[in-house]
Amino acid sequence: QIEFTVKSLLDISLFEFFILTLAVFRLQRLLVYDKVAQFVRDLWLDTKEVSEKGVIYVERTKPAKGLRRLLADLFGCPWCIGVWSAVFTVAIYFLFPWTWYFWLVLAVAGLSSYIQLSINLIGWKAEHAKITTQALNKK
Repeated sequence: QIEFTVKSLLDISLFEFFILTLAVFRLQRLLVYDKVAQFVRDLWLDTKEVSEKGVIYVERTKPAKGLRRLLADLFGCPWCIGVWSAVFTVAIYFLFPWTWYFWLVLAVAGLSSYIQLSINLIGWKAEHAKITTQALNKK
């Protein structure tokens, strides 16, 4: 039998805070950037297929106004989605503590994303330094 208890804000540990923070980070990146969630972002955008020189692509534009424009702006803003993801995550976690496992999985994925992004940044900086050095040596 699952017991439903509401956690108190005073009950949160630093570890839980860290896990929830990483979960929000991953949720925010999923909703704003990841290709797998493009269909969610497309709900709020005007989309049409365009063919140019034999290449077909999807043209996405924000509606001029209204609720869909507001949501298109929201889902295009990592800071905005981050705040609302945090509100959602914390509320669900405190109302349903058994969701801990879901937030833990998102946190592990979030830390993994952070490591991958950091490694990419190091690689880009190294590549930039290499190109700069090669350009200076040619002079």
